[in-house]
Amino acid sequence: MNQSHVKKHIKNCLLVGIYAHQISINEKLELISSEFVINLKNPVTSESWYWRLEWSEDAKG
Repeated sequence: MNQSHVKKHIKNCLLVGIYAHQISINEKLELISSEFVINLKNPVTSESWYWRLEWSEDAKG
């Protein structure tokens, strides 16, 4: 399956929101999620898009 990737420049863009799936709260009342989605908006063109951020950590952090 071919996927075309579009390069987006985020310089001078606005962070509109941060969203998360499967949020949990630990004993220290910290929000924990393994997948975040950020919403960015270009103030010049009014174009808005979402990026899904994924990562993993080991015991070292």
